[in-house]
Amino acid sequence: MASDVFKPVRDSRSHSDKIIEQIVDALLRGDLKPGDRLPTERDLATSFSVSRTVVRDAVKILAGRGVVEVRHGSGIYIAADEATVLERLDQVNLQDALLIDLFAVRKVLETKIASLAALRRTGRQVDHLREIVAEARLNAGDVAAVSLLDADFHLTLARASCNLVLIKLMLTVLDLLARSREQTLSVEGRIAKSLAEHELIVEAVADMHAERAGAAMLHHLDSVEASIARIRSVE
Repeated sequence: MASDVFKPVRDSRSHSDKIIEQIVDALLRGDLKPGDRLPTERDLATSFSVSRTVVRDAVKILAGRGVVEVRHGSGIYIAADEATVLERLDQVNLQDALLIDLFAVRKVLETKIASLAALRRTGRQVDHLREIVAEARLNAGDVAAVSLLDADFHLTLARASCNLVLIKLMLTVLDLLARSREQTLSVEGRIAKSLAEHELIVEAVADMHAERAGAAMLHHLDSVEASIARIRSVE
């Protein structure tokens, strides 16, 4: 593939992270395909305006994730198995294009989950949702703890929908979010906003008001997506 697909790295994030992001984005766009040979290390360094050492670091990370293969004497190749490449992309830091796609899915999936949960939840599940929010408030200064409780909140809602497929899909979404959740919750004021939004969702579910529960979830996801956009705008 022509090296002119890539552009120089000039922002404040780790240069190797930015190189990884551009290669992943090229894969998601289809500019790179499984089995494609990347430009030489020297050409990549020129395209990205970085040292060959930085390129080497990025390639080492991608190789460790199974996204690329380094064939000594031949070059750097995207792994040949398309299913493997797509499966391994979520092991690299979740990048802009993938986050946008993920939130598009979440807005469809989780608004449905919240609506169904309002109709099918048990009293015990409502109590558990309230306990999660209360515990998160007590631990609001601990981003790691709140991150785990946030995942528990969304999974509990999925279980309250009583739909096995939705539960499985939610588990996949939570796995994809694992690497970005703490970063998002670290944004000033984000934890307080999320807890307030979670409370609105819980009350709608407790009232068995499906439409209100779905709308509260959509508002929450729009709010989180806006926080992520602010992170990206200053990186």
